[in-house]
Amino acid sequence: MYYEGLQDKLTQMKDARAALDALREEHKEKLRRRAEEAERQRQMLMAQKLAIMRKKKQEYLQYQRQLALRKIQEQEREMQMRQEQQKQQYIMGNFQFFMYILFTITHF
Repeated sequence: MYYEGLQDKLTQMKDARAALDALREEHKEKLRRRAEEAERQRQMLMAQKLAIMRKKKQEYLQYQRQLALRKIQEQEREMQMRQEQQKQQYIMGNFQFFMYILFTITHF
């Protein structure tokens, strides 16, 4: 009977150890699942941030293109204005020269 009591206690200890091991394993698995979920959330957040950054980059590049295009258009306008002014100056210079020749011929 003494040995039976020890055997029962040994069985209880084995059962308790198995239950404790099972609880430890469940806890370990629960922590692993939490870590996986946290990693998934982190990856999703990074993907969202990356998408936002890409969109902002595209918007910035588009803005830079628009600025460059405006600058080129402004330079073209300025060049056309200068050419028009030079043309007007040339015409006026020729007109004045023609008037000078005409005046010289008629008064001598």
